[in-house]
Amino acid sequence: MKLHYITSLIFILILMSCENKTIQESVNTNQGFGPDEELEITQQVIEDNTSQNEVIHTNSLTDSFTLVEIPDDASCFTYKILNSKNKEVSLPKYVKEGLDCPALLSLEENRFLYYWTDNVYRYDLNEKKNVKLFTPFKGIDGISNPVINGNLALFQIINQNGVGGYNDICRLLLLDLTYINDIKKRKFDRPVNFSCGGICSGIPYEDFGIKNQETIWFKRNINYEENPGAIIEINLNKKNRLTEFNLFIEKFRDYAINNNTKAFAKLNHSSYEMKDLLLTSLTDKEGLVHRKTSYNKETMQYEYEIYFKGESEDGYDFESGIYYYFTYSKENNSFYLIDMLAAG
Repeated sequence: MKLHYITSLIFILILMSCENKTIQESVNTNQGFGPDEELEITQQVIEDNTSQNEVIHTNSLTDSFTLVEIPDDASCFTYKILNSKNKEVSLPKYVKEGLDCPALLSLEENRFLYYWTDNVYRYDLNEKKNVKLFTPFKGIDGISNPVINGNLALFQIINQNGVGGYNDICRLLLLDLTYINDIKKRKFDRPVNFSCGGICSGIPYEDFGIKNQETIWFKRNINYEENPGAIIEINLNKKNRLTEFNLFIEKFRDYAINNNTKAFAKLNHSSYEMKDLLLTSLTDKEGLVHRKTSYNKETMQYEYEIYFKGESEDGYDFESGIYYYFTYSKENNSFYLIDMLAAG
């Protein structure tokens, strides 16, 4: 009897040892998603033979919500969201409209990102809260589905005509959604790869992506002669004075559009005439061709160029550029407008 008891005890201990080992291996296999292991988001192209109840994609690690295509004869696709019980989720009208022929679509766990009435929103399927993330400029060529990595969301906006002062054909817009009431935004104008059909878009995780919390990357446009298709990494922690200057200009533009008094206060080392002209050129979109920032190593000044095209009162076409010159003060850690030049 005693021997039988000891044998049973040993058998139970062996089972417990095996069970613990299996759990540990399971935990290990789910740790540390690398760049090649990140979950795919909504795909741009969907096969026509998808059945009505077939789940075509999901970004949920818990599979609590899934995005499903609704078969239709229309020229675009319509979707619905199912919960873990395979029942359709009841959504507000404005969110549901975002599922009809969507220009942008992404589902990550309970967070649904979509494009509706010229804005990009995030709707929390658990908390039933809708938050506007940003508004792209009108006249852009397209916007790609985002790359999601933790609380970071990376969007690609294609804007070949430079509407709104882009410095390149695309803008990578990085949002930190850690605090939804205080969204941090960073912009990177770069020649990212994309393709165009009815609209233009890039492919998330193939044309652009998030390597980790400190690095994002993009594929250089394959139609460029210089380094076509090259993978370029952007270090988010690296301090670049020109990048800081771009951020300064963007912030100043926001001040200029929303509150001229605050905008003037930002340039207290400049004359009233210079500030007035800068304010006008920052806020006036009529005839705007492009805005461009650069750094002149010889003069050690930061240059902000605004270029216009228009028609004069006597009916002649004209082209005009305005150049603003800034200096950087290490003492105050800020930029100051020191001079300007108009060229027509």
